This record gives sequence, C-alpha cells and structure tokens, in this order.
Amino acid sequence: MKTRKHLIALLFVMVPLFAFSQSEQKASVSLNKFWDNWFISAGGGLQTFVGENYRTTLKDDITNMDYYTPAVTFSIGKMFTPVIGLRIQGTGWEVYNTARSKASNDDQKLQYIGGHGDVLINLNSLFAGNNPNRFFNITPFLGAGFYYTMGQDAEGVSPGYRRARNASINGGVNFGFRLSRAVDLNLEVQGAMLGDDFNNLVTGASYEGIAAATLGLTYKFNKRTFDACPSIDEGLIARLNGEINSLRSDLDACLRKPVPTCPKCPDCPTVAPAKPFEAPAAVGVVKFALGSSVITSDQQINVYNAADYLKNNSGINLKVVGYADKKTGNPSINMKLSEQRAKAVTKMLVNKYGIPENRIETSWDGDKVQPYSTNEWNRVVIFVPQK
Repeated sequence: MKTRKHLIALLFVMVPLFAFSQSEQKASVSLNKFWDNWFISAGGGLQTFVGENYRTTLKDDITNMDYYTPAVTFSIGKMFTPVIGLRIQGTGWEVYNTARSKASNDDQKLQYIGGHGDVLINLNSLFAGNNPNRFFNITPFLGAGFYYTMGQDAEGVSPGYRRARNASINGGVNFGFRLSRAVDLNLEVQGAMLGDDFNNLVTGASYEGIAAATLGLTYKFNKRTFDACPSIDEGLIARLNGEINSLRSDLDACLRKPVPTCPKCPDCPTVAPAKPFEAPAAVGVVKFALGSSVITSDQQINVYNAADYLKNNSGINLKVVGYADKKTGNPSINMKLSEQRAKAVTKMLVNKYGIPENRIETSWDGDKVQPYSTNEWNRVVIFVPQK
C-alpha cells in the first residue's frame, strides 16, 4: 500500500514537470517528429545494497569494497524537447545481502534483474535555453519500475530462499559530457527504493534499496537537434496590410467615378450593360496576439477601413468571421476565443463607427477552419462582403 502511495505521488510530480517544460519550450523550438532525438546508453560501475543491518555489517565503513559489486545498465529513450525526455533503463547483476551475511556469518550474494521508466529534465536547457553544442549537461531523473530477485537456484543462496518481486521508485542525476555530435560520456548516480522483502528478510527498516554509480556512453540517433520556430515579422505583416488597404481604397475611389456616356451616332455599336462590381472574397483582416481577443491600436485601422467600405457600399453587408490557430490551445478553447474575437470586431463596428447591426453577420469557426497555411496568421477575424 505504501509503495502504491509513493507511485501516485510520483505521478503528481512528473505531470507538472512535463507541462512546465512544454510551456517553456513552445515559444523557441518546434516539437520533433516521432523518430527524432532517440538515444541509447550503456554503462558500468559499482553498486551496493542498502537494507537491514547495513551499517552494522559494514561497521559504518562505506569504503569497505567487500560490499560493492559490479553494476551494468542499458537504456533507450527520446528527448521530446531540449528540456524533457523519457527513457526505459534495465539493470541487474548481484548485490551483497548484508542482512543475511550478518545472520549466517558468510557473504551471500543476492542476484536480481530490474527495469524502470524515467522522466528526464535537462537543467541546462531549462534555465539557459537550447544549445546543441553545449559541452556539459546536468539531467536529473525520476521514475518507477519493477525488480525481481532470483530464487534458490541462484549461486550461494540458502535453500528455501524464495523469489521476490518489488515495485520501485527510482531517481538520480546524469552528468553528460559531449564528445561529438552523436556521442556523450555519462557519469550517472542513482538509487532505487524497494519494498522491505527485497532480500527476503522482513524486519528493521521499512524500505530497502540499491545505490549505484556508473560510467558509460550515449549514442544519439539522427535527428539530434531541435528546429527553432521561425520568428514572426510583425512589421512586414503591418506593411502588407497597409498596402492592401491602400490599394482597396484606390479601387473604391476609381469605381465611384462617373462613367462618361457615349454620344449616340448611327454607326455606334450597341454596348452591353456593364456587369455589376463583384466584391472580393475578403475586404480585410484584423490580426490578434496569441490567446487574445483585444484589438490592438495598430489593427484598429483595419476595422475603420471595413466600416468605411460599408458606408460607401450601401448595397453590401459584411460577414465577420473569427478564427484561432490550430497549434495552440484545444478545440474548445479555440472556439470560444474565435467567438470573442469576432464579437469584439462587431462591437467596434457598431459602437465606434455607427454601422447598423442588421448589416453585420457575426460567426466563428475556432480552429476547425484554417484560412491560411501559416499557423500564426490564423489568429484573425476576416471581413467577407455579402449582398
């Protein structure tokens, strides 16, 4: 029961860390594809068992090498952003069973295998930003797993020694040194907290554990870096909007000029009446900041132009359609945000520029419709003329 409570607590720690890392990285790098940024690691070193009578058996001498045994690890994982990653690690071999050694006055070895899944947090990228050429990285990790001790067929184990299965809570720190674009040298210090019956002796401490330090190599498969998100040139968008509005005003002025009549003469051919002017599909847009429905001062000129267009074209009404970009938020939030944007524009047309409400149709499509191929451009309200 206690182990279950610790696993639940571990999830409450892991989920906020994952969400925080995503929010920190969203503005600077794009999410990678499934096969990008995978890695494998292998290492070897020393480990020791921590359990009943541990200090008594060692006589408080942690330098006693008789109670350290070889440790091996193998891992496979993936970095989802420069900060957050997941891995699965396998480990095993044997540790000295200090409790039984004290009871039987001999050195019994406890053979085991284990595995655990970990959440990796690169502290350098979290606090200093993404840098694929950084020489040194500190990456703490936290996870959970399962360990299995061998039975009485294990070498040196007394008859009747049963197999044990224990859930584990794992944690530690990985110190990485960049050797090349593909290879890192890793020094890893970690521990595993296990149940009291891991060594088949239920007494004393409530938990037992294994502490280990290993040195190894990590190989990173292609693709190994993260793409920076393209920056938005707000000035260019504003200039293009201004040019569009200027051309539209010139076109409206030209269309309002009277057309000279042709003098009647016998040889003058019959001229078919000119077709009525067809309004363009859209007469302008109002751009919004990420997650906002506030019409900024540099976008109010576009609302003014739409109002002026309606005043100069009494036979045409206007449809105001709100949108939200698909790569942020979720469908429910984006639908509400597009509604707020469309209603904010309609309110300004009516209250500030005196456009009758019956000449405006207000609607919103959330992120179900993306009128532009560039994601950030879809944070808009579009004006569509209607007869």
